[in-house]
Amino acid sequence: MAKVYSADFSADAATLYEAALSSVLSLGYKGEANRAASELSFKTGWSWKSRGQEVSVAVAPVSEGTTRLEVSVRGPAFQLTDWGEGEALAHRFLEAVGSELRQGQQRYEVSLPVTGSNNTPLSSAEPTKPWYTQTWVAVVGLVLFFPLGLFLMWRFQRWEVWIKTVITVVGSLLAIFIIIGAAVGGDDEDGEEQVAAQPTEQSAPTSEDGAPTSVEDVGAYSVLEFTEVSVVDGDKVLISGTTDLPDGATLIVGFDVAGRSDSDVYIGVDQKTTVTNGEFSVTLSVPQRDEFITGPYEISVSFTPRGQSDDVIRLVGEDGENLTGSLVDDAFGFRTMRLVETRDLNVSVAPPSYTFQQPSEFLEGSAERALAEYVFGWKNQDWPQMVKWSQKTWIDGEPDPAGVLEAWYDFKTLKGFEIRNVEIVSEVTTDITFVVHYEAIPNEISKKQITARVIRETAPYEPSLQGEWGVNPISALRETDVD
Repeated sequence: MAKVYSADFSADAATLYEAALSSVLSLGYKGEANRAASELSFKTGWSWKSRGQEVSVAVAPVSEGTTRLEVSVRGPAFQLTDWGEGEALAHRFLEAVGSELRQGQQRYEVSLPVTGSNNTPLSSAEPTKPWYTQTWVAVVGLVLFFPLGLFLMWRFQRWEVWIKTVITVVGSLLAIFIIIGAAVGGDDEDGEEQVAAQPTEQSAPTSEDGAPTSVEDVGAYSVLEFTEVSVVDGDKVLISGTTDLPDGATLIVGFDVAGRSDSDVYIGVDQKTTVTNGEFSVTLSVPQRDEFITGPYEISVSFTPRGQSDDVIRLVGEDGENLTGSLVDDAFGFRTMRLVETRDLNVSVAPPSYTFQQPSEFLEGSAERALAEYVFGWKNQDWPQMVKWSQKTWIDGEPDPAGVLEAWYDFKTLKGFEIRNVEIVSEVTTDITFVVHYEAIPNEISKKQITARVIRETAPYEPSLQGEWGVNPISALRETDVD
């Protein structure tokens, strides 16, 4: 079952597509791109939560100056839940696209759906319910056209998981028996009608006057080399090199910790630079985080024909046809070049410290203690602990409260927590304002102020002085920026 997440950006379709493609590359994934259809896809590796996710991305104009990016995440077959990994991946990808656009001084606005039985997408407008989400449509689809009905059932119906699973297994077995029966009784002549697919010819690059240009005319490009990698002022790294790529070509130079897997969240830094007289050079600030205290480190430089100037594309080819050598990869359906080396460097890393109030600092049985325990669960990504200190009424309305909290907070790495104000609303209700520091985009720390409502209950919908304090998770989602 695929889940779809969307974001509206203030950018044209071409710019947004290139930002999405660059985000896939910067996150370390490989996949396929269909530029003509403004679509791309990639897969993640195995993790303890799933056997990998299949992600499809599509770009579609919404109005003048606004373009929508739709991210479809499909988990592994026969796995009933991915424990929120798919939604967290969509969040990270859309944040990465937004970050990529911000580097180009683009403004953007994101609207992401929040899971949970009592929640709606984080947007001001109440969404209407299309006809194809109705229950009767799914039932008719299951009877008349099983694949379509199966999709509608898993995508839009809120039936129990075991019911959906039984329908899927039984229906699939029936479909397999029908197909086998048809194949056994079919005419063998069908096999003779198969036609081998004919390879398509790639169009040759052309010159400015439209005349065909051969590889020999424009040259073949295969060189990317580092000539200097040195530490500057202790906390910066100078990376220089040479290439035979044409002047004006845009490269992406990166710096990261060596040995991280493709499925890990990208925590490195990268910067675009332009080839001048066959050379390139950038100076990158070393991320001030614990992972970078000791090496070795990975330095990289990559080139993609996407987003290049017309003059560069004319020489390297629209799909990189003139790129050659061991550094070339065609995983996306077009050729790219990438050089990666590992270096031992003596860099200065001093991660910043943030105030983090511990639960033990507050009186047991107080509203402040309940909030501190709740936030401590967030810091440790201990979702059952967050549920333990949540409001009983909210827990009662959620089939999988731990999964919901994981989807909301898994992509936010908490760094700091400090209570600023406590307002007693009633004997059983307290509003607590606090400030948090967290990292949702790699190497970007967000500082947010939140006012959470903490309620004392003995049971769902039963506030009482004899009850236990619990944080209302919905109230804790409302964040405001703090300078």
